[in-house]
Amino acid sequence: AGCYPFIPYQFNLLGQVLTAVRTYGASGKHLSDQSRSMLALFQESAIRLKDSQEGVLVPFSYFYDPLHKFIDHQHSQVITDAEDNSRLDEFDVELLKVLFMIKYVKEFKAKVDNLTTLMISNIDDDRIEIRGRIEESLKKLIRETLVQKNGEIYSFLTNEEQEINNAINNESVEMGEIIGEASTVIFEDIFTDKKYRYSNRYLFPFNQKVDGRYFKGNQSNDIGVSIITPYGEDYPDSALRMLSVQEHSVIVKLPNDSTFLDEITDSLKIYKFLNTLGARGSFDSIRRAKENERLEKKDRICIFIEDALKHADIYVNGDKANISAKEPASRINEALGKLVAMQYNKLTYMETAPELSDIAAVFNGSDGQLSFLGTSDTTPNKLALEEVIQVIGLNNARHMKTSLKSLQDKFGAAPYGFDPKDVQWLVAMLFKMGRVSLTYNSQSLSMLSNTKDELVRYLTKREFVEKLLIDIRER
Repeated sequence: AGCYPFIPYQFNLLGQVLTAVRTYGASGKHLSDQSRSMLALFQESAIRLKDSQEGVLVPFSYFYDPLHKFIDHQHSQVITDAEDNSRLDEFDVELLKVLFMIKYVKEFKAKVDNLTTLMISNIDDDRIEIRGRIEESLKKLIRETLVQKNGEIYSFLTNEEQEINNAINNESVEMGEIIGEASTVIFEDIFTDKKYRYSNRYLFPFNQKVDGRYFKGNQSNDIGVSIITPYGEDYPDSALRMLSVQEHSVIVKLPNDSTFLDEITDSLKIYKFLNTLGARGSFDSIRRAKENERLEKKDRICIFIEDALKHADIYVNGDKANISAKEPASRINEALGKLVAMQYNKLTYMETAPELSDIAAVFNGSDGQLSFLGTSDTTPNKLALEEVIQVIGLNNARHMKTSLKSLQDKFGAAPYGFDPKDVQWLVAMLFKMGRVSLTYNSQSLSMLSNTKDELVRYLTKREFVEKLLIDIRER
């Protein structure tokens, strides 16, 4: 009450404004010593209110007019032009004056909340109403390129900065560039996995797509992660369920807020502009400012996309998934787990995880092949062994030869997802049981004519994989 109609914060802030104007925006008529200047500003502002009703306060914009005569033409002309602009009203111009005064005050952040405090002009003012007016006014000032928004911060633009911003806005950016940048942030900064880890043994690579575009070239994996941004197709819920089945993919539908895409567009425009600017010395300070702005945008883009992924709807296996994880990478991983369990539903047929030593161990023990034994109840991986027999039988019915490579390809894909060593062990076991025969270069292999080491080499070395043929042994 002791300083009415002024507000206590104004004394400190106005001191900072005077220092900033003296450094960046003063004309030849230099501001004299700080205390005399401050006194003059408060005095002139108070005189404006001498006939006002009680309850009125000095809004911060009132300090601009007594300051005006000290401000250089480059800055003051912007305000003068705004006053003559029929598309702007008095409130818009008052807000612009405030944004000019705080432009170079590093300690003050020109966020809507802080600007609301500065624009209060009566004890009874409704903050929510004033805030709403400020938000509308800022939109108009941005449209007139008098103000720029960077994140939550608004800043006054000099004529030179307006020219630069207009040039930046005129840079063209293709949709593919925007989605490409979004893909890079999603798949290189936030969700960096390239394979889903089912276990240490089974890792499943997946396709990466954003708005139907593959990230880094075409991909042909059995499963995928497909992100749909607000720029993508507007699918209804039923279509997203169907898409998850058709594409064997985790579908991640981002919320309908395109802020991060707008930021990417602006960032790309600044990047292109800086590249065309070259090394023109007079623009050094603006170049640095724009480069900093671009880096700030990159940080924000990552935060915005992370937030979008946290709140995205996720579809998998024809359902809208109920995901317990909260972090983006964990959410996608959890969904991939559900997808892999459905797509590779015969992976559980492999109950053991055979290594090279286990394949060799198949040929230990009794001489010669086992005599036409079927798989007994105690045989491990019984279901997998039966599947191999079925696949070879099917190939025979189609008059197709079955190579070890074709089996490894078949059983490496969905719905199996077996490791090559799994398939080698299964073939070794079926051979030992006498259920299949092995032929290499028209030579039949047998446990009588080939050593154990030879048989293991034929089954496990890459050079034999295409020519080692497997057939069902007639009983």
